[in-house]
Amino acid sequence: MAPTSDGTHVPGNVALTPDDRAERVAAIHEPYHRVIADELSRRDAEGRAMVLVSLHSFTPVMRGGTPRPWQIGVLYYGGDTSFATVLLAALKRDSDLTVGDNEPYQMDQIDYTVPRHAYPTRRPYAELEIRQDLLGDQQAQRHWASLLKRALLTV
Repeated sequence: MAPTSDGTHVPGNVALTPDDRAERVAAIHEPYHRVIADELSRRDAEGRAMVLVSLHSFTPVMRGGTPRPWQIGVLYYGGDTSFATVLLAALKRDSDLTVGDNEPYQMDQIDYTVPRHAYPTRRPYAELEIRQDLLGDQQAQRHWASLLKRALLTV
């Protein structure tokens, strides 16, 4: 709940009290993760093999930085990284893509969904980052959905 992000003021995060922060966590963060945990548990109980895919987007350039060349990044670190590394290799085979290997970010202590829901059970996972300027309209979004569907089903 940072008051600024990459030099941009985030008015809704300014002057949050500890109670305000706790209220947001209770209203948004925990219910979101409870739904994920419940769905994974339900599918585990059914004996369904699963992979956790966490999808995010990233800015084309950070303020004052150089343009980020990657169109998509595959992030992985702890737990069972086998799916992520195979997905990374599959995406890199597409000569039209510039794929980041733990770029533009690396998984670290800030990451939450994958470490919480995949690491403890060694569930295969991949965290994907798509550059925001490539998602600007429905046609672009459909393109990425189709590309990811093919890659995920192939792997």
